[in-house]
Amino acid sequence: MEEYDVAIVGGGSAGLSALKKLSDLNKSAILIEAGDRIGTKNVSGGILYSKRDPHGRIYNVEDVFGPDFVSNAPIERLIKKYLLHATSKNKIFTMDLTPLHEYKTNFGFSVLLNKLNPWLAERASESAEKQGGGIITGVHVSDIQWMGDKTILRTNELEEFQVNSIIAADGVNSEVAEITASRDKFKPDEVYFGVKVIIKLPENIIEERFHLNSSEGSAHLFAGDITLNHIGGGFLYTNLQTLSLGAVYHYDSLLSNPVTPAQLIDELIKNPLISEYIKDEVPLRRDNNDLSKEDQLKMQLSVSKLIKTYDELRYKYFSKNNVELVESGKFRIIEDIKLKIDNIKKDLIEKYGVQFVNNYVELEYSAKLIPDGKRCMMKRPYYKN
Repeated sequence: MEEYDVAIVGGGSAGLSALKKLSDLNKSAILIEAGDRIGTKNVSGGILYSKRDPHGRIYNVEDVFGPDFVSNAPIERLIKKYLLHATSKNKIFTMDLTPLHEYKTNFGFSVLLNKLNPWLAERASESAEKQGGGIITGVHVSDIQWMGDKTILRTNELEEFQVNSIIAADGVNSEVAEITASRDKFKPDEVYFGVKVIIKLPENIIEERFHLNSSEGSAHLFAGDITLNHIGGGFLYTNLQTLSLGAVYHYDSLLSNPVTPAQLIDELIKNPLISEYIKDEVPLRRDNNDLSKEDQLKMQLSVSKLIKTYDELRYKYFSKNNVELVESGKFRIIEDIKLKIDNIKKDLIEKYGVQFVNNYVELEYSAKLIPDGKRCMMKRPYYKN
């Protein structure tokens, strides 16, 4: 029977940090993750903080993964502005909470967990393998038994193995917590419900629209009538070439007045301030039923290729790395890239009847339960304006 000092169940940021720290302390640790790969189940997008306190010791991500974390990790933007927007129909009142954001803070970066967690996993796995441990994905815990001074962990996919300790890092619906009866299932008033989308937007347009310098970011919180009379609110974080837009609500509030996750996001998007933040020029194809099926297919392929080229060039043009297209020899000067983009757009409009409209491009959609809803549970001040 295989033996390890510690088994960690769950391959999110907490589990990966535990694996890295334990391995650096010369403990043999194995991490098992139910998803097919690290990052599969992560709700992508958020702010990663490093904090300080003169009266206590705080262990931050750079303490676990090294002082070069900021220079090497796939983080997004350093959050320099933190704003709260209270909305009522077309009225908006904004408060600057940046001093609160900066309080006892070393840094706060926007991150995308499906990028960050695989990076954390690579470094944690490297440390773990030196101690005879590692990461195994696609594994589900089925049972935990105590036999004398032995702790036996069983899974559906692997042979059973023995450990001295188990760390449950498998989230709000923890299999370990259920098997061991270490806590009751969360009640509706003890959890939040979160829904989030990742919206694609060119790098330079993000910086221009949110009045940011290069690599700087902003965070925006939303309260008021966008909550559809539920207890909660919305958020928007700027990433390098995307926006993280979402809403978090008390679950029992949603149960008493049921709405779908899509309705919650749609209400955010309809807000005038948010719609201006996320809008982009998006090509809209039109059907041409006058053509034969064969000609329609040919046209669809031609339009798809042109739109793909248009998108790739446009996003590269509006990035800090647009000079790479000139250095590669594909274009003589930067202005030639813009000319090419304009010509493709003209062809799409005149030859294929494509319209360009103000809309947004959604890359990801996710929803999850988040524990500890009681901590912020209050109906006063009233959530209606």
